[in-house]
Amino acid sequence: MFENQISLLEAQSLRAQMNPHFIFNILNGIQSILILKTDEEISIEMLPL
Repeated sequence: MFENQISLLEAQSLRAQMNPHFIFNILNGIQSILILKTDEEISIEMLPL
């Protein structure tokens, strides 16, 4: 029983660490596409670094 709880808490901890990194990567990718497809100044204003 305790092993299951430990495993669950470890998985939750890993997800909490990965989520901000995942979101940053998605936003960075969107910004890169905007820079390639549109005006660089507009894309920087939309998604600041």
